Amino acid sequence: MSIKNTFVSRFGEQGAMVEMDYSQLEVIGLAILSDDKQLKQDIRDGLDLHCANTAQLYGADYNFVVNQVAMNDTEWVKRRKVVKIFSFQLQYGAGARTMAESAGVTIDEAKKFIDAYYSRYPQVKLWQDSNIEVVESHKVPTNKKTYRGYPASRSILRAATGREYAFYEQDAPNFMREWGTMTSFSPTQIKNYPVQGFSTGDVVPLALGMINRYIIENQIEKSVVLCNTVHDSFIFDVNLENENLDHLRNIKWILEDIPSLVNDLWPAVHFDLPLSVGVEMGPSWGEVKPFDLGEEN
Repeated sequence: MSIKNTFVSRFGEQGAMVEMDYSQLEVIGLAILSDDKQLKQDIRDGLDLHCANTAQLYGADYNFVVNQVAMNDTEWVKRRKVVKIFSFQLQYGAGARTMAESAGVTIDEAKKFIDAYYSRYPQVKLWQDSNIEVVESHKVPTNKKTYRGYPASRSILRAATGREYAFYEQDAPNFMREWGTMTSFSPTQIKNYPVQGFSTGDVVPLALGMINRYIIENQIEKSVVLCNTVHDSFIFDVNLENENLDHLRNIKWILEDIPSLVNDLWPAVHFDLPLSVGVEMGPSWGEVKPFDLGEEN
C-alpha cells in the first residue's frame, strides 16, 4: 500500500483529500527566466514538449511524432521516453556523460540531443552561459578548501527577484585537471539553482501565502485545511458540505493568478505565461483522481 493511502480525510464520509498542482512549473520558470521565445510559444501552443524535442532531434514533423506516440509505435514511444529523460536532466544542469549513463545511450547520442535542444531553444543556452560567466567573473577568495585541499573561491548570482545564490568552487573533473585546472564552479548548480529557486522558492511560497490569507480571511480553517505541499503540489483536507467547493474554486484561481502577483512584486521578471492547475480529489491522498470543480454558482 502506498504511504499516501494513509492520509485520509478527518471529516469522514463527508470529507475528501484534494490535491492541486501546477503543470510544468519548472519548464515555465525556465522559459520566463531565459525569455526564450520558442519555448514560450511552445508552452502557449500547448505542445507536447517531449514530442517537439523528439521531432527536433530526429528531423521529423511534430504532428507525425505525436500521432506515432498516440498509436503506441514502439520506436517513437521509446525515443520520446529517452528525450523526456534528457529534457529534465538538461534543465537540471546535467552534462552529456551523466545523461548518457542514465538513459543507457552513447555520449554522442546525448550530445546530439543537447545540440538539438539548444538549436530549438537558443536563448536558454545563452541565459545559462551568461549566468556561468557572471559566477566565474565575480569570484572572491575564501578560507574554505575543496575536498582535495585546494582553495575554494565563492561567487554570488543575484536573481531578478532579489534571491541570491552562493556558489563555491569544487574540485575540477578529471579532464579539467589534465589541463591544469584544479578547481571550478559546478555548471550543474548554476544552471539548476535559479530555476528551482524561482519555481519552488518564489512562486510556491507566494501561492502558500495567498492561500493561507484566503483561508484565514474567510474563516474556513476548520473545513478547508491546507495539510502539506510537495514540490509544486498543494494538499488539502476538505469538508465537502457547505460552500467549500466554491472556496476550492477560488483557491484554484489564486494559484493561477500568481503571475500577476509576481509581476507586481518583481516587474523585471515579466511573467507572461499562464499557469495551469490540475485538481484531483479522493477519499485518501493515494486515491485522488482528476476532478472538475465546475463553475462558481
